[in-house]
Amino acid sequence: MAARNNQFGLNMAMVSLAYKSKKIRSNITLHYGDIAESTWPSKFNLIQEANVGYEFVKNLWFDVGVFRSHIGLESTQPRENITSSMTLANVYEPYYFSGAKLTYLLNRKLSIQINAFNSFSSIIETNKNKLLGSSIIFAPNDYLTMTYNFITGDDTPDSLKLKHQRYYHNFYLTYQKKKISIGAEFNYGIQEYSKHLNEYTLGTAYMNSSLLLLKHQSFKKVGFYGRGEWFSDEDEILSGGTNMGKYTWGATVGIEYKPLKNLALSIEGRQLSSEKKIFITTAIIIKNEMN
Repeated sequence: MAARNNQFGLNMAMVSLAYKSKKIRSNITLHYGDIAESTWPSKFNLIQEANVGYEFVKNLWFDVGVFRSHIGLESTQPRENITSSMTLANVYEPYYFSGAKLTYLLNRKLSIQINAFNSFSSIIETNKNKLLGSSIIFAPNDYLTMTYNFITGDDTPDSLKLKHQRYYHNFYLTYQKKKISIGAEFNYGIQEYSKHLNEYTLGTAYMNSSLLLLKHQSFKKVGFYGRGEWFSDEDEILSGGTNMGKYTWGATVGIEYKPLKNLALSIEGRQLSSEKKIFITTAIIIKNEMN
């Protein structure tokens, strides 16, 4: 996650505690390393999550606190991902939220959630508005899971009169059976009054991104994986200041070796290509991981 070259680094050292009784559940996770330093706010970068929940009626939970983001196929915890690197789609999505969730498990296959947070990837509120959203998770069988997330909000400072309401749609699915693991994600976002139509007029800006991931566990201890990604945010709704232009696409390949159940070593190569020449190096990532 951090901009490092020719040096060793620590992605994440983490300790996590969880409690659950019949009616109460709670999580607190502390972390340290490059991910915490580069992506979490400086005042709270040791706190990955800290929340508590209460079950009002059977399968209806109300949780409040700081949460890891539920948006996106890829996680900020490297151990939960197949790849070592994260796609641009997930880099520019929220890493965390602070607020409240109301979650209802209708049955074993379907759950729904409505939520309200302070802001888009921010623990402290940035204005008087709230970020509102919903989530639907559908698992028709033991192999396939489909998730749809929606969030909308406006992070414009209260001092500015012109507001920029954002609407963000996130859909992803995972499929895992025997030696095959597949993941796919598509995102679509719009933001009002964020596109310069001419010197005097602002219009609605659009962005989209996607990824496709495939892993094959070819041998008992060795697996091979590949990933393709696409990111388009010309008006920089999420990627402000990057100057990537109309599109960026990328390809990733890697090998994972697991000598033990909870120990993995992977080597990965990734190429990114943008409309504008902003990527100038090729990275080879070697990851040691132990749970």
